[in-house]
Amino acid sequence: MFIPGHLALGYLGAVLHARRLERPPRLRPEVLPAFVGALTPDLIDKPLLLLGVMSGGRTLGHSVFFLLFTVLLWAVIRRWKDRETAVPFALWSLGVATHSVADVLEDATRGFLEGGTLIRSWFAWPFLDRSDWAVPSPEALWPTSIAVTPVEILVVVLALGVAGGYGVRTRS
Repeated sequence: MFIPGHLALGYLGAVLHARRLERPPRLRPEVLPAFVGALTPDLIDKPLLLLGVMSGGRTLGHSVFFLLFTVLLWAVIRRWKDRETAVPFALWSLGVATHSVADVLEDATRGFLEGGTLIRSWFAWPFLDRSDWAVPSPEALWPTSIAVTPVEILVVVLALGVAGGYGVRTRS
């Protein structure tokens, strides 16, 4: 998924979190940790790939173990500090989670549309190497070549609709 899709999912996650806390979900600095979290896996893995440290663009930052680390960090801060201090870490962890979910959905969508693989198990890095990543999809699928998946387009449109809807509301 590209940056707009990841940011859109991070925003939607922040909106859901704000609703749970009964806070008005707006596009304000409070959602910044969710945006940063939504980009964190790529901010970790893409430079490592470009520097030749890793052999793929979805390794350390995209693994389920990194996601668990972010949740554990949030839980420790929540336990030892007050809940308000832990909110940015919760939003950051939520952004990382939306990134992971988006990439899994993207792999499944691309596999369905392109007919190559159903999913890539990169999220189990380092326990699976690159040769184990591809889980084949059924042969009945037709090959296509697309840059942006329909899932990403839908997510961005949904986030823009949510953001626009909150932007036009007035206080009663």
